[in-house]
Amino acid sequence: MNKESNSYITVAPGSHYHNAAYNSAYCKSSQYLVIDFFAWTKWYNAARFQRNPEVPPPSFVGDTYEIALRVKTELNDSIEALSQ
Repeated sequence: MNKESNSYITVAPGSHYHNAAYNSAYCKSSQYLVIDFFAWTKWYNAARFQRNPEVPPPSFVGDTYEIALRVKTELNDSIEALSQ
């Protein structure tokens, strides 16, 4: 069985997902987000064809890029550790 491995990504203010998350009251305009890559991809694909697709909540919201990057790295490290 070929199972794809998931990961987390960091999203900066001003991106399409960030704007949608902001409009859904998940974050402030200056915050950085961490989201499950598969959830982001599913949302992105739906956003191209739907007027108002459901916005998945971020896994983490941080006030600085450094904090969001650290959390993203920790989440990805935990996924890697579980797969071994």
